[in-house]
Amino acid sequence: MHLRPLLVELGAAVPSPGLVVLESQIPALDEVLAPWADRVAPQVAGALKEGTLPT
Repeated sequence: MHLRPLLVELGAAVPSPGLVVLESQIPALDEVLAPWADRVAPQVAGALKEGTLPT
């Protein structure tokens, strides 16, 4: 959780929030990933379009 501010301070491109999955959530991984991916996909696409992420 606290790594993102450090990476940004060091100049890293961090366009999306991270994802934390508990071991107990692994059997339902699709249900955990879908909402995160829906929220993050536009941010990543925008960063790729702007050239702020390596391709």
